Amino acid sequence: MTGEQLASVFAATGPVLLDFDGPVCNLYAGDLNAHASQNLFNRLRNAGVDVPEALESERDPLAVLRFAGGLGRPDLAAEMDQALSAIERKAVSSAPVTDGSEDFLRACTETGRPVIVVSNNAAEAIHAYLALHDISGLVKATIGRRHGRPEFMKPHQWPVNIALSILLKPPDECVLIGDSATDIEVSHKIGMRCIAYVKASDRWGRLAGARPDAMTESMARLAEEARRCHGQGSVWRSNG
Repeated sequence: MTGEQLASVFAATGPVLLDFDGPVCNLYAGDLNAHASQNLFNRLRNAGVDVPEALESERDPLAVLRFAGGLGRPDLAAEMDQALSAIERKAVSSAPVTDGSEDFLRACTETGRPVIVVSNNAAEAIHAYLALHDISGLVKATIGRRHGRPEFMKPHQWPVNIALSILLKPPDECVLIGDSATDIEVSHKIGMRCIAYVKASDRWGRLAGARPDAMTESMARLAEEARRCHGQGSVWRSNG
């Protein structure tokens, strides 16, 4: 997708809903995703759950948590969520910063675009990361997954609706920036523009197939577009 499409999205929108793992940092760097998934698998087996063969090779711990949420055992779902939250909180201390992510947050602040982090990760892990990097002041609010209720993770509309209620803005004035098909899917459901951040080239085709409004492999490019659009004057105007 072209730079013109990025510029068009920024010109027509203001507030930013920003995914965390990917656009902000690489929370599950290295093999942590596989280790986290295995931790959750072990908990399922210890609870007497037969893990489907199709799920055995799953490396995304959030997918394993979704599975646990569909078992009709809320205590187990809460235990799994708590275990994953602890892993995420620990991971924050060594999570690599996504190039350009902090500059993008600063560009949004400079141009009057409020940012709300909307993530399927644990809110406490996100808060810890923002505090560690001294960028909490660049984010208006943080919405993580609903504890023990993985069915409310994106692409469910719950976290996005919470963000919109804080912003007091209609969906068509906002943009969601995320690195997964679930981000694009929830944007379509709500009527919000979406920019797909492609953190690895092999994800480009899959994300393009979900039909985002624009795509980029660079958060630094988004910072440039936010500032450039503001300098040229955009359709959207903040209340401040």
